[in-house]
Amino acid sequence: MHLPPQAARPRLPLSTVVALLAVPALTLAAALSGCGAGAPGSAATSETVPPYYAETVPIQPPAYDSPLNVSIRSTATGEESAALRALPPYQSIGFVVGTGKPNWWIVGAQRWHPVKYDNSAQPAKLYLATMESTLVDGQPFNDDMLTPLPVAPMRASQLIDGTAGSSSVRQLAAATVSPDGKRLALVITQADTYQVSVYPVTGDAPARTWSGRVSPTSKPFAWAFSLTWLSDDKTLAVGIGTGDAKVDSTVAVSYLNTGSASSSLTEASRTVTLSFPAQKAKTGTPDGCYGAPVATSDGQKVLCPGAATYPVNAGGATEVGLWVFSARTGTLAAAWNKHTICCAPASTDFPRILWVSPHGTLVVASGMSTANQGAQLFLRAADGTLRQLPWKGLTRRPNQASIIEPSIAW
Repeated sequence: MHLPPQAARPRLPLSTVVALLAVPALTLAAALSGCGAGAPGSAATSETVPPYYAETVPIQPPAYDSPLNVSIRSTATGEESAALRALPPYQSIGFVVGTGKPNWWIVGAQRWHPVKYDNSAQPAKLYLATMESTLVDGQPFNDDMLTPLPVAPMRASQLIDGTAGSSSVRQLAAATVSPDGKRLALVITQADTYQVSVYPVTGDAPARTWSGRVSPTSKPFAWAFSLTWLSDDKTLAVGIGTGDAKVDSTVAVSYLNTGSASSSLTEASRTVTLSFPAQKAKTGTPDGCYGAPVATSDGQKVLCPGAATYPVNAGGATEVGLWVFSARTGTLAAAWNKHTICCAPASTDFPRILWVSPHGTLVVASGMSTANQGAQLFLRAADGTLRQLPWKGLTRRPNQASIIEPSIAW
């Protein structure tokens, strides 16, 4: 269903939204699942690729300097199912992130006051974007909604441009919801500290907050974070790495017990630091991650895009791929889809994980090939094969060679 730009969507109470959407996840055909279609499953257990994704798309030309809608599209075809526009007083959707629940996304709505194409300085108001499959007069129908979340607007630099910087202003760096859909989790940074906060999505109870600190000596004010709620509905995995496509060999995941009485992230968490083979290992050995590591929701694996050792060369060539670690020990378990990128690579050339299945057997990622500056979507199946997925949201700016990838999430 295509919504016209002027269409207004009903905003139900969040308690009603949660109740309506507590339904089995839709499944995709076996050709995309990588493990057979099977019966519908929950977000916590299904090894099936969600049938829809959400991405930001321009409202009007020129595409490189326009407010954005959130477009809900078919994973299999890339065709649009719905377009949701920011609600007044906001004019643009700055980012979209996944939640681990099919057809649930968190989006950030902003006022539109860009400076040199950059609108990231505008605070973002969080909304839950949902698509409920139902029947109307016996016919399948997708009902799409934007529902405000009980969090004050704040800046969201990492979710818009990839880096949580050293600002003294509070900034949103990661967001997700719990498997039962009742709690919202956020990572908020400020100077060299960060907080993990958990809110009831209905706003009818106080938030719980745990505080941590990142050392500027090891992470010089350019961090990346990820959030994964484990299938036990109690543990929140907080991935911490370095943004801006910088190689980081000190990445870690903190497994936070959200039932802990302590407000210290260190005391309430079990932290696993990812370990890499010796730096002097042979060429092609993984030696660091790009961005934050991503934990699987079964609590067994951690994945990250990263770099491998490569001879020093004038062309700037390096080897990249996806690295897999044990969530229990942090040791490297596998290196997937290694390939070489070369010669002043663009940021899109570096791998980026966009979705991971609960057990880590299926991955959707970009930067998995050297074609089109790496700006292509691929589904990595359990046997290691790559299947390209349609991606219609890419844009460019005049007189710039680099491709602009939209914010996108499953």
